[in-house]
Amino acid sequence: MNTSRNLLKQSFFNGVGYVYLVVVSLISYPLFIRFSGAALFGFYLTLTGIIGLFVTLDYGLSKSLIYSLSCHKPGSVIWNNRVQAGLSLSLLLGLINALVAFVFFRYYLFGLGSFSVFTQESFWIAVLPAAIILVYLQNQTLLSLFQSQQQFAAYNLVLMAMGTSNTLISAFIFGSSHSLTSVFVFQLSFQTLTLCTLLVIYRLLHRHLYMPQVIPKVWFSLLKYGLKQFVGVVASQLDFHTSRILIATFLNSTLVTVFSLPQTLVLKASGGVSQLSLSLLPFSVKNQKTGTKKVYRTVLFSLGASFFLGLSAVTVIWLFADALLTLWLGDNALASAVAPVLRLLSLFLFLNVLTPVPTVIFESWGLPHIPSLSAIATVSLNLVFLWIFIPRFGVLGATYSLLMSSLITVPIYLLVFFYHLNKRRG
Repeated sequence: MNTSRNLLKQSFFNGVGYVYLVVVSLISYPLFIRFSGAALFGFYLTLTGIIGLFVTLDYGLSKSLIYSLSCHKPGSVIWNNRVQAGLSLSLLLGLINALVAFVFFRYYLFGLGSFSVFTQESFWIAVLPAAIILVYLQNQTLLSLFQSQQQFAAYNLVLMAMGTSNTLISAFIFGSSHSLTSVFVFQLSFQTLTLCTLLVIYRLLHRHLYMPQVIPKVWFSLLKYGLKQFVGVVASQLDFHTSRILIATFLNSTLVTVFSLPQTLVLKASGGVSQLSLSLLPFSVKNQKTGTKKVYRTVLFSLGASFFLGLSAVTVIWLFADALLTLWLGDNALASAVAPVLRLLSLFLFLNVLTPVPTVIFESWGLPHIPSLSAIATVSLNLVFLWIFIPRFGVLGATYSLLMSSLITVPIYLLVFFYHLNKRRG
């Protein structure tokens, strides 16, 4: 199979998998709201959002593994050492993150006044998410091994199963038990089952199961690349979750739901572009020396497609937001509250769908610090705007903050990217 056809095939797998996850997520949200009410759902969104933040705190290990393993032949000594060191480092980071998450949940989050009414199960709602973070990080590391070899069919099947359990099935479990503890017990059980399944699949594909091994030299090598990219990931996640935490701090958990619903829609749409660009990382790494023109054409095509998708999304949202939200949520009052936020965030979406392709290409060039610097600048501006605008404008203040920070940083980021792209093209 030629390179471009293989790239399209892998992008297709990523796109199908992501669309499926978006659909089950959108179906689950109205169910959760119906079973729990907007206030409790806002609390649940905050919990799962913080879990999402902690599972990204792998110091760039997953992206570093994808990059470094793409540079070496599977089965070689260097490749084997990186796999073994990556697994051991992932276990260590998972334990640290789980402990920190438990302390954060137990001694900070449940102390917020807007969440005090939901703390009857506070101990288990601190323990179970911490355990989920530990297991999820191991799954994330194993999935990076599949990505490095462009085995996106297996990768997406696993993600689809995990996504279904975390959204649709979790909603039905909450509807029958009315207990967040039951939901997190199920999610932990499914993450553990996924870990076992990944180990079996990897063993079948590679006829060898690499055991974790502490190799300090390789640890430092992985972290050297990973930390450059990791700073940007953490900044982006802070950008995403700080808004919810500040709304809960200054306002209330119901308004967390009003902001989180459109924010989630917009970020899932942006994430779809990120998923389609995943296959560009190993593709660009393998072709950066011998196929520069091929990479250049692929990048321009991908950016053009991103621009068109973003413009289409803005048009649809501004014209049909009220009708689509009412149809989706089945609640006219909630839909009316969400619609203005969604319209403004669609402009944020248009800007941000242009960034995943440059980010992946920068990572393939060994320059992950450039996306990281852009992300740091964005989150710094957003934090300043949030503290100013949320007390003054409420939920819309969080929306203004996201939009204004992106209006400043995204154009600069794209200019820097095209400068490097043209420089490498010669």
